[in-house]
Amino acid sequence: MRSVRSRQLRFAFLIAVLFFVVAAALGVPLGVWVLVNLAEGFIKSLLGFILVAYALFNFARPVTRQILSSRWGYLAGLATGCLGTANSRTRGIAWW
Repeated sequence: MRSVRSRQLRFAFLIAVLFFVVAAALGVPLGVWVLVNLAEGFIKSLLGFILVAYALFNFARPVTRQILSSRWGYLAGLATGCLGTANSRTRGIAWW
């Protein structure tokens, strides 16, 4: 039999995943719009900038373990849906 704490953690995880999935579903149409309306070079430059900024951010901050709010799932899902769709211009399937 599972403890109450275990059920609470499982529920919190499912809520975080739900936030991520909903935001990713919203990010896909945005990514398709970016794919259709912006130049390929600009999209690749933007992706490169995001990767470099993320790497520099991780090098600059001290390593700490902290639990983030499940609301960050919206931002992560939106970014994943948008950037994943925009990156499919040269690889993968695009519907337009």
